[in-house]
Order: sequence, then structure tokens, then C-alpha cells
Amino acid sequence: MIELLKRGFLRKNNSLTIKENFSKINIQNTEDIEKIKEEIEAINLVFEKFKKKFDFLILICLISLFINIFLLIYLIFFLL
Repeated sequence: MIELLKRGFLRKNNSLTIKENFSKINIQNTEDIEKIKEEIEAINLVFEKFKKKFDFLILICLISLFINIFLLIYLIFFLL
């Protein structure tokens, strides 16, 4: 987490950087910094969970696509 703060961004694909966020937020004490770190960690966890679920859905769709293509080929060549 500290490495992300040092680099100044959440993810390569994210256009809004932490530096921009810090410039918009008036940080007055270390409690604010801790709150921001916790929020960033929560956002990262949500992204990771969503990514895993999304990858699984893509895998299911690809398997379904291959099964449908195989059945179509079977119908065309063997039943006609």
C-alpha cells in the first residue's frame, strides 16, 4: 500500500491519481491519512473480487461457446 502511495497512483488504468485526490482533500492530521489508506485498500479489494468473478464469467462463456460450435458442426455434418 505504501508503495502505491509513493508511486502516486492506484492502477495503471485509473486516470485519477492519488496525488490528484490528495490535492483535493485538505489533510489536517495523520488520522485523515489513515482513513484515506483504509479507503484505498477497500477499493483495491473490491477491484480484485470483481476481477476474479469477471474472469470466471468469461471462462464460462467461452466454454459455452465451444460447446455450441461443436453441436452446430455435429448437426450440419452428421444429421444432414
